[in-house]
Amino acid sequence: MMYDQIGLAQSMRIAKLPREKWTEKLLTSFGEEDVVQAVQGREVDIYIKPIDEELLLINGQNSITLLVVVQ
Repeated sequence: MMYDQIGLAQSMRIAKLPREKWTEKLLTSFGEEDVVQAVQGREVDIYIKPIDEELLLINGQNSITLLVVVQ
């Protein structure tokens, strides 16, 4: 359910941009603003942890799992 809400926030954000700015990375990535938009109005704590993209590449990871805990 939360994943769907974040996806909807991402879609609404992207829809505001001109199509020529749409990239594969933009279309396949959730941004901080998407998560904040999805949890707005809920009683949650938001922690932003930068992703070490270099470490992901070194370890051969090609995807990231997003964990959002709502109390």
